[in-house]
Amino acid sequence: MESKAATSVDHENLFQIQSTRCKKTSESQFFIANGTAKQLSGSAFFFLRASDRDITPANIVEEVTLHFYDSQKGDFIETTQRLLQDVYLSAFQTDQNWGCLERSPELKTQLLNEFVDTTWRYLRILKQVQEGSGLHFLAVPSNEDEALIVSLKDDEDFKGI
Repeated sequence: MESKAATSVDHENLFQIQSTRCKKTSESQFFIANGTAKQLSGSAFFFLRASDRDITPANIVEEVTLHFYDSQKGDFIETTQRLLQDVYLSAFQTDQNWGCLERSPELKTQLLNEFVDTTWRYLRILKQVQEGSGLHFLAVPSNEDEALIVSLKDDEDFKGI
């Protein structure tokens, strides 16, 4: 009977490969998951390729980037900011293969720019939340709040609230 060490990884549950189909082309995408509700923790080194070009000793510096992700350093917002900014945005901006969008370069450029702009806006919001600089979020109304809202019928009802 084979036993697993406490630090071993169940590789069957860790990685999932999903295939996305786009008319004539098929690409694999890589997702990390552990198959449980338990949060992934620890550190990871990973390599990111920006194109499908063959890797050679001469071009490896341009084609492959090494990234380090450490969930133990910083809070969730910091970790998310670093991951989005340092990994995903750089990958989106340097990737050469966009599947079906390759047939429409204008649409590809427009959608990519919109996505990158939206991601940068999201990163600015995360920074504002982290700094506590005036962003306020409303809580979900309680039953009492909902009853009060329903009871307000005209301008006079709003006075004194």
